[in-house]
Amino acid sequence: MNIRGEQVLITGGCGGIGLAIAQRFLEHEKKVILCDIDTSAGEKLAADNPSVSTIQCDLSDTSQIEAKLRDLLQSETAPEILCNNVGISPRLDEEGNRLNTGTISLALWDKIIATNLTSYFYCSQLAISRMMDRGYGRIINTASIAARTGSFSSQCPYTASKAGVLGLTKALGRELAPHGITVNAVNPSRVPTAITHEPNWDQLNEQYVKNMPIGRMANPDDIAKTFIFLASDHADFMTGTALEVNGGLYVGP
Repeated sequence: MNIRGEQVLITGGCGGIGLAIAQRFLEHEKKVILCDIDTSAGEKLAADNPSVSTIQCDLSDTSQIEAKLRDLLQSETAPEILCNNVGISPRLDEEGNRLNTGTISLALWDKIIATNLTSYFYCSQLAISRMMDRGYGRIINTASIAARTGSFSSQCPYTASKAGVLGLTKALGRELAPHGITVNAVNPSRVPTAITHEPNWDQLNEQYVKNMPIGRMANPDDIAKTFIFLASDHADFMTGTALEVNGGLYVGP
């Protein structure tokens, strides 16, 4: 398996899935840039590995993306691989009550869409000019099984944002293919990381596993290995599609 290029940018890179993706790319001797609102976990990894660096950025804010990522993504040494992975899924209001469609504020809707979808578009937009100059690039997006099935425990803005990621992946995949750039997505099922943590965590996970044909939940490395495949020459003829990494929970079209 060969992965072209020297650098990888991972948004949401300091969370559970982002760090797992980083570790897999490090095994392939890539330089990894971790971009996140809280970079503390990435800084710990960077302390032990000179191939890792971090960029602190609130990816819900396009002005911060502009200020902190434009120069990197359009430089001569821009990353050849962009992993759009950042995601938020608030479940509770300030009083600890579970959010639903009737109680989610428009401001929270906007923040979720901005983080989970708009940042994917804008980071991709900033990255593609340099990729086109090279005639090569890989963009890999983290979507979700929620985009296929509705949701197990997430609210409607999260589900809508991830459905949007699939549409973005299809549109960019077709548009950018003639330029040597592939765009694909990964649809994970529930992964036990901070984004899915909530009250009744254990009971929710036990209920989830009961419905899993493989008999266990996904772990971050299950998702990371799929990113590696999509970045490699083994996926050269794939673009505009999504790989379902869900243990058989969803097997529809």
